[in-house]
Amino acid sequence: RPQDNLNLVGVNITDSATSKAGLAAGLYSNFMNAEPSLNGLSYTRRGHEAGLAVSYPLAERLILGVTNKYYYLDTTTGAVSLAGARARGWTMDIGSVLRATESVSLAVVGQNLVDMKSWEVPPTLGLGVALSLSQALVFDFDAVIRWLEYPARATKAAAGYHVGGEYFLGQRFPLRLGYSYDYTYRTLSAATDPAVALNADSFFHAGLGYVTPQFGLEVGYRQQVSGDGRESLFSFALKLFVQ
Repeated sequence: RPQDNLNLVGVNITDSATSKAGLAAGLYSNFMNAEPSLNGLSYTRRGHEAGLAVSYPLAERLILGVTNKYYYLDTTTGAVSLAGARARGWTMDIGSVLRATESVSLAVVGQNLVDMKSWEVPPTLGLGVALSLSQALVFDFDAVIRWLEYPARATKAAAGYHVGGEYFLGQRFPLRLGYSYDYTYRTLSAATDPAVALNADSFFHAGLGYVTPQFGLEVGYRQQVSGDGRESLFSFALKLFVQ
């Protein structure tokens, strides 16, 4: 993300095939560094996150998942932290997916259920629905509600909405388009000032990739299309599949 020189690198390994009991498990680790600017001051934003995620089918169409994770995140200028931007400790996510029909799936997930008292890592509720029109075409919609905590203002419930679709062309090329109404990092950080309104903005999303049974290479792009800043976000993923 060029606006604040954000670099985020993540590595994960997932096994959803070898357990005879149907248990899937994954380990992941993310490392982040950025240099945001707020009210004329330059900050350094660094942190890492590591976790273990497991899921299990409770029934033929119902899956339960739990993630235990450790966060360390801090935003500083000199030796002073940005108020409410420090998060350190253990928290967890719990989620479930229900395949209501062959073409409709519903999901609910609670994130950061152990409150870390930081607007960087707020308790969050996610609700989603996916519609599979064929093996190649999927549409989905989700809503995300965050309970943001700032030192100088009351806790605020802030909702974001996302809609998107994927078409898997020729069993090799995933093509993706989407739209979201959500918050930029600059908006969330500026809200440490009670006089600043917490307003969501619109984003356009696009992605494409190349996938084989052995590996996948994917790229994504998100562009802010309303509000100040016109934030851009680029992402790249390399996936290796072991049969």
